[in-house]
Amino acid sequence: MVAITGLGAAADRRPGEVCLTLVVTRLPAATPAGAELYVASNLLGWRPNRAQGRLARAADGTWAGTMSVPAGARVEYKLTRGSWETVEKGPRGDELHNRSVQIGREDVAVRLTVAAWADQVAPAPPHHTLTGNVATVEVFPAPELGGTRRLWLYLPPGYDASDRRYPVLYMQDGQNLFDVATSFAGEWEVDESLDALVREGRLPGLIVVGVDNAGEARLDEYSPWRDRQLGMGGRGDTYIRFLIHTLKPHVDRTWRTLPDAAHTGIAGSSMGGLISLYAGLRHPEVFGRVGAFSPTFGFAARRPVRFVREARVRLPQRIYLDMGAEETGHPAHDRELVELTRMAAASLVDGGFEVRLVVDAHGRHHESSWAARFPEAMTWLFGS
Repeated sequence: MVAITGLGAAADRRPGEVCLTLVVTRLPAATPAGAELYVASNLLGWRPNRAQGRLARAADGTWAGTMSVPAGARVEYKLTRGSWETVEKGPRGDELHNRSVQIGREDVAVRLTVAAWADQVAPAPPHHTLTGNVATVEVFPAPELGGTRRLWLYLPPGYDASDRRYPVLYMQDGQNLFDVATSFAGEWEVDESLDALVREGRLPGLIVVGVDNAGEARLDEYSPWRDRQLGMGGRGDTYIRFLIHTLKPHVDRTWRTLPDAAHTGIAGSSMGGLISLYAGLRHPEVFGRVGAFSPTFGFAARRPVRFVREARVRLPQRIYLDMGAEETGHPAHDRELVELTRMAAASLVDGGFEVRLVVDAHGRHHESSWAARFPEAMTWLFGS
């Protein structure tokens, strides 16, 4: 396991690994006394406060740590004080791209400074990127989830000028679908992509309903299984009940939809891809189209792989699966992710499902990669 040790310590490294040392030489003056510093990284599951990512403070006031990293890995990371609310920002509160370093075959040391913390600067004015017919429902009742949830609604070009009915796609992580101002690390550009597909005649039109994730409880809602190591997951069936029994009936009553399974899809990425695949396999009478982008098959000791292996077709379904070959920048882990996805696709084919598998040679675990693959996925899932 990747872990950070004190500066100068001999990191436990196996053959083929090198040491990456991070040294933070300056922090904002307003950094609280007694603050703890963490590295959130693609090699540490992007958790902002994992013990393995904690940096040590030296007598000279610097913060440092060394991690053992596979040679050839691309390491992406940000610094936090233990949460995404305290992640590092630019000097005016502007969002920073992930820091990154490409590892070769020799040890690497990186010195860096932090300009500001997210909780100590006024956020930069939002730069909105909505282009299509997109509206939000800020407070939608979600009794199954014990509260409310924000929804995003995309209507296809020409919706208001006709009486046509349209297929519907329910998507997870609604914050990241349409608007960069609300996204965590970029948006899917769903509105731009679907508008273009309609203009090009590649898709007759599609309604999309995006559901915001639950923040810290995201992993709980996006898996029916509990991951004992992380202590998260297990509320996936409850979340799906909300989609099926509360959200979908409201959507079908309010907008001109084609409510049958053949015209109803569900999609998401990462853990959102996992819960979308699970929902489709558990409820084919509701979701006849499934899109699982970079699904997290390794969650909960690979329980999703065993679930997929046992699945058998009950009603006609199209299932789209994909994975990037450079998801994490950790070559061995990336090969494992691709192999798990290939195994899942083969199991689904054996189970009688109509499956399309895409392995993106340069795909990363990032919204930009999912945005690039989204148009082709939609034309396959919903095209004639």
